[in-house]
Amino acid sequence: DGIRVLAYVRDGKVQMVTRNLNDVTRQYPVLESDIGRQAAARELVLDGEIVALDAASEDEIAGRIDRLAAARRAA
Repeated sequence: DGIRVLAYVRDGKVQMVTRNLNDVTRQYPVLESDIGRQAAARELVLDGEIVALDAASEDEIAGRIDRLAAARRAA
């Protein structure tokens, strides 16, 4: 589990808010910087979840992706 966030990008400036509209931009300075630098559009809205992963989490997520891919191939 993580924190659901909407990231609004306008002219390279990023604002990240929770579903309750709490501004969490300053809590994630690396994401703020990376999103602002990599956004190709002048205006953009990203909807996602911020999660922290360790090696075990990465393996679990890879397993989920593999299972989804296998299910799609079988369909």
